[in-house]
Amino acid sequence: MASKRATRKTAAKRRVTKVSTSNKALGALPGPGTSASASLTRGLGQPNGIAASEGARLRLGRHGRLTRSFAKRALRIPGRMVDAQGQPIAGATLDLLQQTSGSPGLKLIGHAKTSATGTFVASTPAGPSRTIEVAYRAFSSDDAYTATGRIIESVQAGVQLAISPRRTSSEGAITLTGRVLGPVPPQGVSVALLVHYRGKWEPFRTPRTDAAGHFTVVYQFEGARGRFPFRAEVPPSQADFSFARGLSGVVNVVTK
Repeated sequence: MASKRATRKTAAKRRVTKVSTSNKALGALPGPGTSASASLTRGLGQPNGIAASEGARLRLGRHGRLTRSFAKRALRIPGRMVDAQGQPIAGATLDLLQQTSGSPGLKLIGHAKTSATGTFVASTPAGPSRTIEVAYRAFSSDDAYTATGRIIESVQAGVQLAISPRRTSSEGAITLTGRVLGPVPPQGVSVALLVHYRGKWEPFRTPRTDAAGHFTVVYQFEGARGRFPFRAEVPPSQADFSFARGLSGVVNVVTK
């Protein structure tokens, strides 16, 4: 009788033997209120916008290359964010970046937010010639941007010119003063002074500005009579000066 009881206890112990999970096992299933897909989403970080998608497409409402005057160098860039099926991604935060000539890479300068229809307007502050990017990161922990749009903006240099006096004799002297606008490097920038003579613009002096962009030149006529248009030109591709070619307004001088 005792041997039968011992046999039953041994069998019961065998039936309730605990199984532990090894490193090679699948592990515990998601508990109540969780799912395998939710666990994967959390691994990507927080979603950026409603219907955030790694297949997102970013469309800009401007051409890829623009030429702007110095006065209109600030830029508003409209666009739209959609997923791979063309549905809007709403409430997403977009990064606004720029890179100027000579800089090592893109620099964050602002943000834009998509509306309920996926549209946005990115406002860039006034700046020099540059590459501008609007970029979207689908999830907060993504290493790279999911979608980007790029614009290359060429900004004409701003330059002002004044002349005194505006009327003089055929052998009189005039003083040309002016200023190149925008951030000017410490060594200044080169300026070409032009006069319209015999049907074309001819350079006659090439002063260099000071660090504040100012220049002054005295010019003496040598017997010429009539009306002479003058203007100043800032040549492009100057060191540490990220602007395209710029021209001042025309200033007329009359000699008698």
